[in-house]
Amino acid sequence: ADGGVNRQSAASHSALRAAIEKGHIELARMLARANVGVHVTRFREGSTTPTDWSSPVTLAARHGYTDLLKELITAGVNVRGNAGGTALRAAVENGHGEAARILLEAGTDPNGEGQPVGVTPLGLAAARGDAVMVVELLQHGADPNAIQRREGAPPLILAARGGHLEAVRLLLARGASLEARDRSGLTAGARAAEGGHDAVVALLTAAGARPADTRSTELLRAVQNGVLANVRELLAAGVDPILKEDRNGRTLLMLASLEGRLEILSALLRSRADPNLADAAGQNALTLAAIRGHDNIVRALLAAGAQVLDDGRGNALIGALAG
Repeated sequence: ADGGVNRQSAASHSALRAAIEKGHIELARMLARANVGVHVTRFREGSTTPTDWSSPVTLAARHGYTDLLKELITAGVNVRGNAGGTALRAAVENGHGEAARILLEAGTDPNGEGQPVGVTPLGLAAARGDAVMVVELLQHGADPNAIQRREGAPPLILAARGGHLEAVRLLLARGASLEARDRSGLTAGARAAEGGHDAVVALLTAAGARPADTRSTELLRAVQNGVLANVRELLAAGVDPILKEDRNGRTLLMLASLEGRLEILSALLRSRADPNLADAAGQNALTLAAIRGHDNIVRALLAAGAQVLDDGRGNALIGALAG
């Protein structure tokens, strides 16, 4: 305490936060310079514990209060751990490039997720199409191929999906992989084509993306709708059958198995579709076919090397057919 004021109490921290949230920036700067509420790491407000997302440094970054951000860093706020990662994410998400630059130059990890987890700063900038922010992050060492756990995709796919041509160009220049896929098995080229972003498709193709990848969504739709001729034509054109539905994580083989579409299933197997991948519920194509009672599909999958899962679902039929 100093002069009756505990500068690092929960109340002092709350006062600093309140000043920032209400836009009283000069007051907040004065408190930061006086080291009031700056270094509190453990505190409670009622029944909840505030997180890095509501810390003074994150609030300053979120609103783009750059002078205050500098005051907090000068006062010794640690921006190298989760607190810094959360602040950087807030700056990027709200388009405050100068705030992001201040944090990066103070040592904030450009690849840190902060709180809540799931998306890196570069992933956010790419998805927003913020080319200036993408440049800043890449120059400070952001990984252009880091998978965003929330989206299940790297920054290049997020930029391509949104049609953000300059962000795509910048990521490619820093070595972003054209072969990377999202959780549905789609590449950047496929996502750009799906969104009708022709300029992005052309850029990716010129950089070496497989032209067939731009037709991946067509193959998914053909399997979903049971259009055998289209499935055969697309597979012959080189479209990779490693695709999944977003909703359940089901592969093309699973979709064909559920509907009992033997000819489509056979075409996929000939194109080396993997019969042993599992969906979000842990079921493979063999289990799904057995549950639906499609004995011809079960036989075809067993012949292709599908493994019987020890999950009790459909195993009696599988066992009978395998015997």
